[in-house]
Amino acid sequence: MKRIGDRPMTPAERQRRYRERHAERVKESQQRWLEANPERRKEVARNFYQRNKKSENARAMKWRAENPDAARRHRMDSHYRNYESDILRMAARRAKTKAFVIADKDARRIMSQPCAECGAGEDLHLDHIVPLSRGGLHSVGNLQMLCQRCNLSKNSQLTVEWRAKRLVAA
Repeated sequence: MKRIGDRPMTPAERQRRYRERHAERVKESQQRWLEANPERRKEVARNFYQRNKKSENARAMKWRAENPDAARRHRMDSHYRNYESDILRMAARRAKTKAFVIADKDARRIMSQPCAECGAGEDLHLDHIVPLSRGGLHSVGNLQMLCQRCNLSKNSQLTVEWRAKRLVAA
């Protein structure tokens, strides 16, 4: 049995010394395991995060504060890698619903109508009567068609507010 001075070496000490002497071999072995076990790797990471949520969040916040440019690049890279799911998730959060369920026949009916304000039939946009940013839902009862000019002037106002401003301006 190997000894450190007067006492025998513990298993942890033997393992640490082995890893120091064979760093490249250990690294290659770990890499092979990670590639062979992607699901297990994710599970281990999830469990670690659940056990250490507070310290992991603090560590991440500290890193973002110390590396603002790298953190911004990381956020943007992640956003562009997952662009479609990010857009849907943000819209669902604004609409306070998980899914946008509009029947095809309802969508066709709404989209076949002219501008609800001026009656134009070209450059039509789908508009929310109560905007998503103001708590409106992405549902059939909250949708209307507006031409580009009307929709861009309406912006994020309620239809009632927008009409009132147009009457005052006229």
